Amino acid sequence: MMAHLDKIERAAESIAAYAFTPPGLFTNAVLSKDPPTRLIRDIAPSERALFTLVDGTPAASKTHIPAELKRPPGEATMEAYLQAVEKLNAIYPSEGVADRVAGLWMQRDALTASIEVYERQVDQQRLRLEAMAVDDDIEGDVTGEMLQREQARVEALEVQIQAKQEELRTR
Repeated sequence: MMAHLDKIERAAESIAAYAFTPPGLFTNAVLSKDPPTRLIRDIAPSERALFTLVDGTPAASKTHIPAELKRPPGEATMEAYLQAVEKLNAIYPSEGVADRVAGLWMQRDALTASIEVYERQVDQQRLRLEAMAVDDDIEGDVTGEMLQREQARVEALEVQIQAKQEELRTR
């Protein structure tokens, strides 16, 4: 009897040494007998709008797209995009989205504040430049070179403002 068991063991080892391809899709479908009830599940709360009718049409098709987002790309404001993402995330929650949106709101606020600072600086520079021009007519102390330097500073600040506004638009 031991001889037969040894022979069977060697045959099993020999078969195990062969590299068989794993069963394919068809083989698994034929061999597995999962009950159909395993495919059925309750809908998630976020999917409920897909199966709800409002006035004879699916509620999911009633999603309101803000008018600002219907503009051509690049013309919609960052606020409109962030609000749309917040609304969408409220309907279809996704992990980490709320944190990213909050970070983008903070970044937008910081950029807006820095733009306001630069705009105030430009206004102050303009006033100083105008005062220098008036003083030049009266006193003659202000040189053309001083006016050019001041004008260059104003233009540099305006370039910074435009860069910040473009950065705010592209985010």
